[in-house]
Amino acid sequence: MHVTMRRLLLIITISILFFFLSCASTPPPQLNQDELQMLAEIRSERGEKNAHKALKLLQEAKVIRQEDGDEKALEYLMRVGTRFPYEAMKIHETLFPEKAVAYPESRAEEPRVSSKEEEATTKMRVSPSAPEHREPTRVTRKKDLRGADYFLQGRKAYENGEYQLCIDKLSKAIPLLKGNEERIDALRTMAFAYMAFPKQEEARQQFCNILRLDPAFELDPIMTPPKVLAVF
Repeated sequence: MHVTMRRLLLIITISILFFFLSCASTPPPQLNQDELQMLAEIRSERGEKNAHKALKLLQEAKVIRQEDGDEKALEYLMRVGTRFPYEAMKIHETLFPEKAVAYPESRAEEPRVSSKEEEATTKMRVSPSAPEHREPTRVTRKKDLRGADYFLQGRKAYENGEYQLCIDKLSKAIPLLKGNEERIDALRTMAFAYMAFPKQEEARQQFCNILRLDPAFELDPIMTPPKVLAVF
């Protein structure tokens, strides 16, 4: 009886010892040069507090990626992106540079157009020997360029966490944008901005406006936070 108890206690003691040794031997994920540079940029633009928060988010994302894979890490970044959009976006760009970012603010900004180009019209060049392939003339008007400018300002405001300014700019942009793709992108960004407050009814209205333009539109079920999917 005493021998059995001693063996049991010895096994328990060894198990506990191995557990603590395994915990102590698992250091936090090491940071590479790109990650250190990303944190330095956040510290320069947003301050020490935001850089410290970004470090915690980065380490957590790397642990999830190592243990559960890329999809779980991306899902985590989208989830924390509703509270820390700038930091989550930077981490996403650093950890997954080869993948398209799923945040509304993730698309690359279009180049600004100079004031001289605003007055110019752009025509598609067509070979005179092939009239059957003639494309319709595409005219770039000042109104369209003003809408694109509001759109870029709204996206930038979202990146900076200025959600009301984002909504104001995109509200001005949408009537001036010509293509449905641009309007849908603006409406989706507005919906995400409303969800940051959160204002679910206003966000739902933007999604309804998107579906009027494209009834087949869907949000990525993996990359989109569950709260946003529920409203959609």
